Parts: sequence; structure tokens; C-alpha cells
Amino acid sequence: MDHPNSDPAVQRFLQSMPASAANSFSTEQLLGIQQAIAGRQGGKLPVDLRLTLKLPLIPSSLFIVLLAGRNQRRLSPREQAASAMAFLFVAAMALTVAVSVGLLLLYIAKSAVGINIFSEQSLGLWDWLNSW
Repeated sequence: MDHPNSDPAVQRFLQSMPASAANSFSTEQLLGIQQAIAGRQGGKLPVDLRLTLKLPLIPSSLFIVLLAGRNQRRLSPREQAASAMAFLFVAAMALTVAVSVGLLLLYIAKSAVGINIFSEQSLGLWDWLNSW
């Protein structure tokens, strides 16, 4: 493995500080810095949209960034918990929709067969579908 000093990103990092501080890092510390810098360098993403908006009558410009792609870094425990909660929410919503559609189809099938559980009660869904 090459020495961390040969990495251009580490060289730029070390050049941004006083020489006495830059020379004080051990090889192990430089390897840690190299890994931290490498973790921040992004690759090509499927969606990389960066817009700058200069609006009239506003002295500063605004920017919008939309990045999407596969996450290649480790999640912090807080991010893992948020990800699990988002997954559970989406799964619960999908299950709710699936059950609702299933019950609706069962109700339509029941009405099509002519089963009437409550003689004077009806949603009128079957009649509405037949009117099409």
C-alpha cells in the first residue's frame, strides 16, 4: 500500500495547514485522514441535479441540489433507526392499500354472486359498476 502522503487529496489537506502541524501526523493518523477523505469523495450518481437560481430583487442566489443513488457509506445508528422507521411506514402503507383493495374486490365478488348479508344495507358499489 502506498504511503498516505502520496495521495493528492491528503497532500492538499496537509498543505492547507502550517508545516509544523502537517509534519506532526503519524502514518496511522495519515491513513485515518486518507480513509476519511476517501469516504467523502462521491462517485457518479444516477441522479445528480444541481441548479443555481438568481432571482431578481434578491441580492443572493439560491441553489438546489438533488442527489440520488446507492448509498455506499455506513449509516450512523440514528440514520439506521430513521431508515427502519421509513421502511416500516412504507410497508404499513403498502399493506393497508393491499388489504383495502383485497376487501373491495371481495365485496364486489360477494355482490356479483348475489350474497346479501344485511337485507336493507348496501354500499351501492355493485349497482354503480353495473351502470357503466
